[in-house]
Amino acid sequence: MSGLTYYKVDQFQNFPTIRLGDIEVFEQMIAKHKPDHLFVSKVSESVSSGEKDLIGRDKAVAKEVTLLAFTVNNLIYTVNSNGFESLEDAKDASNKGYAAGDDFYAAKEGNFVDKEEYDLCKAAGFGTNRVEYLKAKSSDFVGAYRKLEQAYIEGRISDDQYKELKKFGNDARIYEVAGKNEFESYEEFENAFVSGFVKADADAGAGNYRAALEKGFADSKSYYSAVAGDFDTPDAFEAANAVGINNREEFERYQSFNTTKENHGFRTMEQTNLFLMLSELSDDSQVGVDRIWEMVKDAETNIQASNNEDDGKSFWDRPIIQLFNRSKSPSWYTTSFKDIVELKVFLISNDQVADLGYYDADTEVFTRGAEGVTVAAEATADADADAGTDTEEAATAE
Repeated sequence: MSGLTYYKVDQFQNFPTIRLGDIEVFEQMIAKHKPDHLFVSKVSESVSSGEKDLIGRDKAVAKEVTLLAFTVNNLIYTVNSNGFESLEDAKDASNKGYAAGDDFYAAKEGNFVDKEEYDLCKAAGFGTNRVEYLKAKSSDFVGAYRKLEQAYIEGRISDDQYKELKKFGNDARIYEVAGKNEFESYEEFENAFVSGFVKADADAGAGNYRAALEKGFADSKSYYSAVAGDFDTPDAFEAANAVGINNREEFERYQSFNTTKENHGFRTMEQTNLFLMLSELSDDSQVGVDRIWEMVKDAETNIQASNNEDDGKSFWDRPIIQLFNRSKSPSWYTTSFKDIVELKVFLISNDQVADLGYYDADTEVFTRGAEGVTVAAEATADADADAGTDTEEAATAE
């Protein structure tokens, strides 16, 4: 068969044709008739797709096939060469393990070393791009999909993350996304994926993962939530979350509020809140206990509104005696006044309140500032004097 000349033709017309079913039989006919040339043509033929239609018939699809042919006494012998454009190529491909011409020529054009390398490249999703395949291989991204599947089996990635992995589909897509987002190695990419920083259909820059890692965040959810709340460290973010706060500025104010509570020895945040409200009153102002009770309840409602209403305002940004209609306070806002009687007891007995002014149990009025403190001192002195007089009278009577 050496020395055969090949001619490309469009089609054969008006010639009786014998279509052989085996290329080896075709070669035997060539050996018998000894043609000095073969014709090569590409035609579209209807072939079975392997699927059935609604009534059970084989579905047909159009497929381009390559035919080799020669003529003998106006009779044409032809065979489907399975994509090979010459018998020599078919032999060479067979020796190298290629069954179809499409793969053989694609591998040849892509300069693949052998069929194994070609098959691995296609399986990884790189098609016939050997250059990108070798780049991915050198950075351990060939096999990335399988390795992440193994991470799922080992329980290192969640079901949701596995769904993201399925969206990638192959190593090539993983390599593409990793490159686009500037990951320097497969190891870094895998760690970022396991931590939730990688999405198949969205940019997830390696910079976010590295920043999170540097600051000590273990996963994307906590990191992005912390960033949204302007937290710099996971410790501060977790401490804020523990009391139901997700904003750094609000948490710092809460800490200041809590510090006041601890420094003054108050049992609850409600007592602390009352102390702060009383301290905000102007000097010499007077407030009845009923109004003070309203202030306490209004402030609690204010905090409830901040905790339940997503309007962009926090409790700390609202007037301290502003009314809102909500029913659930944040967990950090502890209370102690069950009724106005307990409030009166607190106003009478608490030394910190006494430093702000004076609560008169008879008139049920609190006087803020120096005048109130003076009144309290005078009341104490009068009480002491009365106690002294009573003692002297008792002694005289004896």
